[in-house]
Amino acid sequence: MIMEFTRHKDRDLMARVYDDHMKTIVCDGTISEPLQQIVIDRSKRLTGVTRDVGLEEIFDFSFIRKAQAEVTQSGWKP
Repeated sequence: MIMEFTRHKDRDLMARVYDDHMKTIVCDGTISEPLQQIVIDRSKRLTGVTRDVGLEEIFDFSFIRKAQAEVTQSGWKP
């Protein structure tokens, strides 16, 4: 899927991209604040934005945290 999405034909490179990407994902569906900042910084460079951009302007994991609290409260276990 990554090869199709990126239109890149190097299977080994795309496997490394996938492996590296999977290291950034946590079980709860969020990403760490340092990684959020990296995403913002890279996006700012690509788009030419120069102002400060707060994490909360881009990322909102409140819905995930609410769902997690409901699941925890229910006692459900996968």
